[in-house]
This record gives sequence, C-alpha cells and structure tokens, in this order.
Amino acid sequence: MLLVNGLVYTVDDEQPIAEAIAIDGDKIVAVGSNDDIQSAFESTHVVDLKGRPVYPGFIDSHAHLESLGGLLLNLNVGG
Repeated sequence: MLLVNGLVYTVDDEQPIAEAIAIDGDKIVAVGSNDDIQSAFESTHVVDLKGRPVYPGFIDSHAHLESLGGLLLNLNVGG
C-alpha cells in the first residue's frame, strides 16, 4: 500500500517531515517524497491523504480526551 500527499511526521531528525509512505503487509518499508515512493514502489492500493497528517506511535490508550480536556478548564483545589 502507498500513502501519498500527506504530512508525515517521521520523528527522524534527518527527515522530520515526508509526503509518502510505502507499506508491505504490516511493515513500513519506506518514507519519503511522493516522487521517490511512487517511482520506487508499485501498488494497486494507493491512498491519497489530501494533505492530512500521519503521526507515528499512536495506539489506543483509551483516554477520553474530551473529559481530560474538561479537567483543564476547572480549578483544582484538591491537595
């Protein structure tokens, strides 16, 4: 699978942001520019991210973000 036209945050100091990702099975095999990835890899499944971001390392921590954010709006007088 190829993900193209994205805003890929790599957490790599040498290339902090990329445009495209090549995926083989359950492994990321390459990250780079749209041209580099599309010229090096072929796939019948190409996803156009339309500029949307891709972040590494997110897994389901089961946090209720709305509730956690709401806590920041209230004054904590405990402790």
